[in-house]
Amino acid sequence: MTLRVGMLTSGGDAQGLNSTMRGVGRALLNAEQEV
Repeated sequence: MTLRVGMLTSGGDAQGLNSTMRGVGRALLNAEQEV
């Protein structure tokens, strides 16, 4: 089963948001899911 995940942001500066999105993306890719 393939899980498709999307992430939305508010668009402004948010400390740590880039690293959080990167971590989520890498975890999903390691689990062989579609990002």
